[in-house]
Amino acid sequence: MPHQNPSLSLPPPEFTALEKARWYIRAQNTRAALTCLNQLLATTDPPAEAYRLRGWVHHELQAPQAARRDLLQAVELDPHHPANHLFLGLWLLDVGKLQWGIAQLQLVFTTPTPADTATQLSAHLGCQYAYALLGHWAAAVVELQAARELHPQRCMVYAGGQLYWRLTRSPEAEEDFNHLAARDRANLTDREPPPPSELACLTPWEILTALQFPLVLPA
Repeated sequence: MPHQNPSLSLPPPEFTALEKARWYIRAQNTRAALTCLNQLLATTDPPAEAYRLRGWVHHELQAPQAARRDLLQAVELDPHHPANHLFLGLWLLDVGKLQWGIAQLQLVFTTPTPADTATQLSAHLGCQYAYALLGHWAAAVVELQAARELHPQRCMVYAGGQLYWRLTRSPEAEEDFNHLAARDRANLTDREPPPPSELACLTPWEILTALQFPLVLPA
């Protein structure tokens, strides 16, 4: 679904502050989202999701220390929610803390609150990226296969295959990628992934954002 232009429309007035923040994030209006979240977090007992979303917004606005603070606060407030570990894990990968990021992403699968498919996919693909950067190719392939088994028709999984091939640069990986890409393209149930040139050298955070994958917000 294309993003709404926030300059042309506003969220419904009956929306709560958190719902407005989600709306603005979907509309890619990070400044408006930040305003809503700041107001919400100034109230008594704000939800962990507000810290998680503000951490995302701060990272998008290139404020790493503020992002770190909010993402850690979200995990501290609700360590049982898998999305809190997902966001912190992806942020750690994006700032180069690969081992710490993997550790957080693995917690997605062990929290008392079950992770939905989008969150699990994102965690597997984040781990795949980190393992590939670390040269742990076998572990990277395991993560990619796990993602594909969760939802083989998601363009995000196809993007993961592209990323794996680009990181390994090996003939075997290219052969596997071409085979899987042909199959995945024939079975996509959501929109076509971006061309390979748009995925070169991107981090999981950037790829997930570019694909508008619904990990950021609840349905």
